[in-house]
Amino acid sequence: MAFIGRITRLLLFTLVSVAITVVIVDLFLGASVRLDADGTRFFGNAPLRPYTLPVARVRLQLAPFLADASQASVVYDAVLGWSFRPNFQNDLMTINAQGIRADKEFALQPEGTFRIAVFGDSFTAGDDVSNAQTWAHHLEETLNQRLSYRVEVLNFGVSAYGADQAYLRWREYGQSFKPDMVIWGFQAENAQRNLNIFRPLYPYNTPPLSKPRFVLNDDASLSLINVPVLPPDTVADVLAQFPNHPLAPYEGFYSPEDFSPQWWNESIFATLLMDVIERKGIVGYSEANVFSKLSPQSEATQLMKAMVTQWSEELEAQGTAFVMVELVGYEFLLERRRTNQAMPYEFLLEEWRTRYTLLDGVTPLLTLDAPFNATGHYTPEGYRAVGQSVAEGLLPLLP
Repeated sequence: MAFIGRITRLLLFTLVSVAITVVIVDLFLGASVRLDADGTRFFGNAPLRPYTLPVARVRLQLAPFLADASQASVVYDAVLGWSFRPNFQNDLMTINAQGIRADKEFALQPEGTFRIAVFGDSFTAGDDVSNAQTWAHHLEETLNQRLSYRVEVLNFGVSAYGADQAYLRWREYGQSFKPDMVIWGFQAENAQRNLNIFRPLYPYNTPPLSKPRFVLNDDASLSLINVPVLPPDTVADVLAQFPNHPLAPYEGFYSPEDFSPQWWNESIFATLLMDVIERKGIVGYSEANVFSKLSPQSEATQLMKAMVTQWSEELEAQGTAFVMVELVGYEFLLERRRTNQAMPYEFLLEEWRTRYTLLDGVTPLLTLDAPFNATGHYTPEGYRAVGQSVAEGLLPLLP
């Protein structure tokens, strides 16, 4: 009996010690926790479960846009979700009247010119640099220095786009400009954006808008949902009723259990521990999070492959060349390449190399001391290196 009593006292002492330790740790961690407008707790920049739907945050972010949309760099688009505002201009960026990042207008039917149209996200659009510093501009400049005929490059890239929006931008707008070649800037994290409809639910680079989404049918065909895209002034109201909304089952970044409180959520330390164990909630620019939905058999992968197949077939039917450029969007991926490690999406690159022209926009960044800026986009030197590398890869392919 004495032995059992000692064990009982030891267990009680241990439990009390653990409880006190957790309380002390929670008090310490609490100084680093903040609440957003919706009541979601943040540890640093990482949201902690249970999440709350970002209704108030979206209203706050949209208020200036709804009050005076003419000052915004983007405009609502019923097919694409958003696109650059025609005739927008700030210290770095100029958008022409056709909604293309350019300092001039383009004829729909160019004569005596080889026309290239590029599509993609912010790394293609050229965030954080001037029009003349984007890789698309450097591509045009380099080709015109090396070729005997004129080449023009139209930059259809748009910030925060998924691959689905890049494809749709070609289909809805770009093809009317009759390009001889289409270049798609492939940034692997975009595969996850293809599963997303409401950007406020997406972990990275989140405009308070919704977007179209393709769904892969059983027969491998594609269906497009959320078109026309919900107007900006309805997004917050939809999120407020989101669990019951017909689009909720198709939102790849909404899991009802993440919004339901659990007993351990009373402790910040326990919540952090569970989030780390499950690799959920601690949202950061880590490889595990950025590519959490990208694997050979995942929906993100199969959807991306189906879209690229459809896009390339439509281009081939028009006699338009299709070229892909691998763009690296994160410094940890550049470090992988620097140490000769395979990219986590190498399986996708290997398949595409056998079917398409895939150019390397990653290796040229390895020679630079600082290819990324503070926001995570390329520096002017990074964009130049990519543009010149793409030009070198294209020269053997051009007439």
